[in-house]
Amino acid sequence: MRASRWLIAAHASIAVLLCQGVGDPQQALRQAIEWISAGRIADARQLLESLERSQPENGEVLYRLGVLDLRDGDQTAASRRLERAAALTPGSPLPWLAVARVRLETGRREEALDAAKKADGLAPGHPAVGRALAMFYAQAEEFAQAAEFELRWLRSNPNDASSRLRTMDLLLRAGQAKKAIEVGRQASPVTAELHAALGRAYRAGGDSAAAVESFQAAIQSDPAKPEFYGELAALFLDHRTPEPALAILNQAAAKFPASQEILRLQGLALYALGRNAEAIDVFIRMAKLDPDSEAAFVSMETLLPDAGEQLPEIIGLLRAFCDRRQSAVGLHLLAIAVSLETPQSAEPEGLLRKSIGIRADYWPAYYALHEILFDQGKWKEAAAALEKTVAIHPEHGAAHFRLAQIYGRLGDRERAASERRKHHEIAERIRVAAEERREKMPRLSYEVAAPRDEPAAP
Repeated sequence: MRASRWLIAAHASIAVLLCQGVGDPQQALRQAIEWISAGRIADARQLLESLERSQPENGEVLYRLGVLDLRDGDQTAASRRLERAAALTPGSPLPWLAVARVRLETGRREEALDAAKKADGLAPGHPAVGRALAMFYAQAEEFAQAAEFELRWLRSNPNDASSRLRTMDLLLRAGQAKKAIEVGRQASPVTAELHAALGRAYRAGGDSAAAVESFQAAIQSDPAKPEFYGELAALFLDHRTPEPALAILNQAAAKFPASQEILRLQGLALYALGRNAEAIDVFIRMAKLDPDSEAAFVSMETLLPDAGEQLPEIIGLLRAFCDRRQSAVGLHLLAIAVSLETPQSAEPEGLLRKSIGIRADYWPAYYALHEILFDQGKWKEAAAALEKTVAIHPEHGAAHFRLAQIYGRLGDRERAASERRKHHEIAERIRVAAEERREKMPRLSYEVAAPRDEPAAP
């Protein structure tokens, strides 16, 4: 379906511009195109297949059918028809655009990129072809090229606000924050969405103060968008400045009580301020609002030891969640919660083994399992669980440290020494990274602005 939307959009924006003056196509072909636009796909296909039988060398007919094949998920038929259409209409970029798409969808990446180049070569500098190529290169995750082609369209259509936002997003994905800022600052007027896009660009470019101003401007312009509050709060949290983040999130939670992301960030802000019981309350509220989501349970993992009287309620929510879903994460967290409530229970080991059975690459369950086996004195089994942990997650410093301990108990001095070295190296990398992060993301000065429809805080 994604491919068909792209191709239909490409035709809608290009066909009229490229085909004007060529002469009227056959009435039947015009009728089929009208039916496609009206959503009468079955009728259009029947008519096009009739045309294909009578005119097997008609490249336009083959192209239209190839697009419908892609829409229906028949990549084999689409490839056959579109490749033939490109050969029969060598001067048109449309079939080559479609060929690029089907080749990409079928794993022929280099051939797809070659087809895209051919399409561009057939209409160099054409804005609408550039728009279609931008969509193609974005799907191919060639974000710098996608941005350049989207810019081709934007230069011809400077008032296209959605294109400006797409261009900025593509530039950010390509790591070109400075250029994204330039594109954003050329807009007039500056909408709420554009303020937010500039906030993301400033944030990516390291200008956090400007990012704060942009996100605040977005909120002022459109106080009804919860994502703007969330992005501003997340920026403060990244800079270890939870006080304004919590003020923003408290305001947002009152306006958008069902927003999972606002609640998640609110809980994180409370946790950063050491208000753990309140954070747990928020995450419990999240779990109740969306009982099938893992997000709330994952967020409260580090808080489980502090849950106290809230632990039975959390366990109940986790049991209900695991009954409904085959979740490796849920079973792992349930095992931790049960072990905290009933330290001598045998249930956690079974829950962890079930978690591993669901997801063999879920390293947190292996690490938690090793702790149970370690306490039971099963050194070799505990070592095996840790070996699995570090095989999946080589940078788990604590796992290397515990492996060194266990190998020491098993008398394997060489492996114990090796694991101690790995632990030390990882710890040093973590320390250096933390220092660099503190330097790059210092605490921010702040002043929370109220939205236009609300009075400023006293």
